[in-house]
Amino acid sequence: MNWRIEKACAIAVDVYDRGKMTSVMVSLTAHALDRFAIGLCLLEQRLIDSLDLVDVKGKDVLRMQNSQDEVPVQFLPGKIIVALDPVRLLYFTLCAVRDGMAPVDHRDLELTHHPHDRVDLCVKYPVVGPPVPPEEVRRRLGL
Repeated sequence: MNWRIEKACAIAVDVYDRGKMTSVMVSLTAHALDRFAIGLCLLEQRLIDSLDLVDVKGKDVLRMQNSQDEVPVQFLPGKIIVALDPVRLLYFTLCAVRDGMAPVDHRDLELTHHPHDRVDLCVKYPVVGPPVPPEEVRRRLGL
C-alpha cells in the first residue's frame, strides 16, 4: 500500500563533480508536516509499503521506502525513489510537529546510487527554532 501526500514539498535536484555527487533537496511544506510525520510512522511500522511526497507543482514525486529494499536510490522521470530507515527522519519530524518548529533546519542523509556515486538527501523543515548559542553547544557537548 502506498500513502500519498499532495503538495508536501518542493524538490530540487543538482548534480556535482561530473555525476559522482547528486544533491536532492526536499523542502517540506508546513501544512503537510503532520501527515509526513504520520507517514513516516506508518512506513516505520510497515503499515504502508511506500510514502509519496508530491511536489507543490504536482510534477515530481519523492517516494520513500524502507531500507530493506534492494536499491537505495533510483531516478526515474518525474520520480525519485529512496530506500531509507524512516527512523532517521522520524525524531526530528515528530519534534517539529510537537513544538511547532523543528530543532534543526534540515537533516542530511547520505545514500549510494551506484558503487562510486553519492546521493545527499537533504530534508528541510518549514519552521525552525532559534539557533543554539556556541556556549550552549559547548555545555551540551561537555567541552
